[in-house]
Amino acid sequence: MSNLNLKRILNWFGIGIPENGSADDQMRRRVVMLAWPAMIDGLLITAVQVVDTFLVSRIGDEAVAGVGTAIQLVFVLIVLLTAISVGCSVLVSQAVGARDSERASSIAKQSITAGTILAIPLTIFGLVFASQLVGLFGVESAVAVIAEEYWRVMAISLVVFVNSFAVAGILRGMGDTKTPMYGNLVANVVNAVVAYGLIFGKLGFPEIGVVGSAWGTLAGRVLAVGLMVAVLVFRGKIVSLAGRSGWWPTMPTLRDVGRIGIPSAVEQFSTSIAFAVMTATVAVLGTEALAAHRITFNALSLSFMPALGMAMAATALVGQSTGAKDPASARRAARISASYAAIWMSMIGVVYFVFGPQIMGFFSNDPEVVSQGGVSLRVLAFSQPFWAGMLVYSGSMRGIGNSRYPMVVNSITLWLAVILGFIMIRGFDFGLGVVWSAFLVVSPWTIVFLRRRLMSDPLMSAGEEEPAQVAELAPEPDYKPAA
Repeated sequence: MSNLNLKRILNWFGIGIPENGSADDQMRRRVVMLAWPAMIDGLLITAVQVVDTFLVSRIGDEAVAGVGTAIQLVFVLIVLLTAISVGCSVLVSQAVGARDSERASSIAKQSITAGTILAIPLTIFGLVFASQLVGLFGVESAVAVIAEEYWRVMAISLVVFVNSFAVAGILRGMGDTKTPMYGNLVANVVNAVVAYGLIFGKLGFPEIGVVGSAWGTLAGRVLAVGLMVAVLVFRGKIVSLAGRSGWWPTMPTLRDVGRIGIPSAVEQFSTSIAFAVMTATVAVLGTEALAAHRITFNALSLSFMPALGMAMAATALVGQSTGAKDPASARRAARISASYAAIWMSMIGVVYFVFGPQIMGFFSNDPEVVSQGGVSLRVLAFSQPFWAGMLVYSGSMRGIGNSRYPMVVNSITLWLAVILGFIMIRGFDFGLGVVWSAFLVVSPWTIVFLRRRLMSDPLMSAGEEEPAQVAELAPEPDYKPAA
């Protein structure tokens, strides 16, 4: 293979360094450089809960159930925090694209202040009504005691969690996905050490039992936020948190953050409820089907990682292109991100289709679980490229400041799939596989609606001429991200 052909292949995959290359080659590199840290970041966020679950499992089933119950409440809060993260990320990216450093910095500061103010009443509510919130799950008294103790620490941590999401959104909006990744890497290491020490009384820590995992999570998150904030205070140029001015929220900024962020939070909440209803629907098929369904859902969550990384890249690059009034680059960023996401998720789909039963066998020895789960994974495999398009085109629409349309389309199509699965199971006695096949019916339409609306938007359709070079929209961070 000639060096020229090798260079073309590397450029196509976005891992080459194009020198005076085509606009597509330059954009591919930018997409990949933003996406791969975001993928790892997603895995690291999940890893915190995996490590905590593993550690408390050494104590017993009640400990695992208690922590799991509290984490369900944390997930509800994370949905609320999505509004701030998405809203400030999009607005910062547009300001960065417009080379308006003052506005970008002001949005960043106001988002952090607003998030902190929002966290205070939520913390008070979470502490005062801790028993009632845990009681909603109807768990046994021993489990409820553990869950309530864990939840109280999480409620105290809300200010840290809010700022973690806000600062990470700011960094992604300015084109830096590496620093949030490093921050979550720090959070994982600190969480593992502190949680292990506090749970079992090791490494010089006092032994406090299960709640030690909550304090470990808090300690890791504090250091992660400190790292990200330090980068923006001491090393930020385009977006900086230095200085005392510009911190108090103004109504125009709050309105803009809410206009973009609240629909995204509503979409996340709707998605969580829809999947909960799906799980309840599957429960009538029996314990084996429910176990197979849960494993399949975990497989779906894992397969999302490449597409979520591409979606974050698309949001940042489309947002910056919109701010720079460069619709050609915005279209290019959306198209390339969607193509990469579809390729990666299709490859994962092939693995699920070929090795579905073997993957299930890794998690369960029950032949019935393996059988039903294997069928579900093979059905899920065919919907992978459609999930990719849905995630990336939704992220692209948020980049132009329109998060309401993807909220409506994604919520409607997801609920249609859930309702269709409900009818087929409850009304016609179909098996577990039909639940996942319902997505094959509705997901192609999701892509059609999202892509058509995205490409017809005035911010994307103006300026049809494609430049030979990509404008300097999303430069490498103006500092070396903290390692």
